[in-house]
Amino acid sequence: MAGSSALKMAIADPDDMLYNVRRDSCLQNFLQPYVSLFSYCLGYLVIAIGAYGQLPLLFKILRYQSGKSYISIANITTLFVTTTNFVVYAVNRNLPINTWGEFLLQMALYVIIMNLMMLYHGRQRYAVFFMLAYFPLMVVLLWPLVPDVVVSSLMIGNFVILGWRKINWLYKCYKEEGRTYFSTKTSLTLMNMSCVSRLLTSLVDTGDSLLIYFYLQECILNTVLTIQCIHYHRKRQRPSLDRRSSRSSG
Repeated sequence: MAGSSALKMAIADPDDMLYNVRRDSCLQNFLQPYVSLFSYCLGYLVIAIGAYGQLPLLFKILRYQSGKSYISIANITTLFVTTTNFVVYAVNRNLPINTWGEFLLQMALYVIIMNLMMLYHGRQRYAVFFMLAYFPLMVVLLWPLVPDVVVSSLMIGNFVILGWRKINWLYKCYKEEGRTYFSTKTSLTLMNMSCVSRLLTSLVDTGDSLLIYFYLQECILNTVLTIQCIHYHRKRQRPSLDRRSSRSSG
């Protein structure tokens, strides 16, 4: 009797396994629309946050008609190149706009800023030459016949450029003990939230390996930078807390 019951259980096990697989599949099919909807809305929220974070810089330049004191030309050029690379990659890969739309806005913004910088510093000819060279280059890069190797190389270039830029931030934050980098908690929080959100939208909506690895790299570096800033912030706050505790004890 014991042997027959064990045999029945062994025969029933495949059915149980099949039932579990079907149950998991049904659960996945049930949750998939909600996850996709959440990722879709999250993507456009990131686009709105990106626009909110960049537009004040443009308004500041327009107001003072100068950007020499608070804008690094090298920094703007770096961001302009990387956003252009990102837009070219996303368009050629036919990625959904909700997964990269903020880069399109930022690219347009940096084009305007670079032209304004040249105009306000008396370099109108450079601005004209820049636009005459930039638009034909974008047309060529967005052409469907561009080799896949070229498109992938642009994205890999973003890995190197933005990775090195973030490592440079880490070094300067270490040298200056976090005094000049991300003095406000809001900017640090938005940077981390946007990066994590983009990693999620890339996983759910695109499945693009380069895009996922890019945001994974950014999330890791942002986490290290956040820990570094929090450490130096607490280090600066410690003397004042010690003085308060000594006064209260006295």
